[in-house]
Amino acid sequence: MKKNGFVLLETVMTICILSVVLLSLYASYSYVLKKSLSRNTYDLTDSIYEGYYVTEIIKNNYGTLNNYFSTCTNNNPGYTCDLSLDSSLSVLRDVYEVDKLYYINPKTYYANHNLLNKLDATTIDYVKTIGQVNNRDMVIIKYKKVYEDGTYEIFHSKVEV
Repeated sequence: MKKNGFVLLETVMTICILSVVLLSLYASYSYVLKKSLSRNTYDLTDSIYEGYYVTEIIKNNYGTLNNYFSTCTNNNPGYTCDLSLDSSLSVLRDVYEVDKLYYINPKTYYANHNLLNKLDATTIDYVKTIGQVNNRDMVIIKYKKVYEDGTYEIFHSKVEV
């Protein structure tokens, strides 16, 4: 009988300790997830400034944004520019970690699922958050930050044209 009582007490203590550890892990994970979702949904101050500088670099090299985007693949009515194919703007890839540029009207893409499906998944999520209310043409900048361990983070910013 004594041994059974000790096993019961030991089990209860183990469950309590595991509960505290799991609750603390959940709290940490939910905070990280919340910050990640807010970064993917809302433009942060640094990404707003980076977006401005990216468009200024394009204007300096090509004169206007329209001149640059007319050289990219036409996804009528928007343009998608993959910077891995463009060597003249390598500073955007290397310094600002820009992966792709999109010149689109978010409301048009939001309303037309055929156009929306031409984008990648993270950009679709971003366009869905801004496309409900915004009917102006804009440049959407997709950043891809690669870390030393091989993992990466993707986020977006927008610049109205």
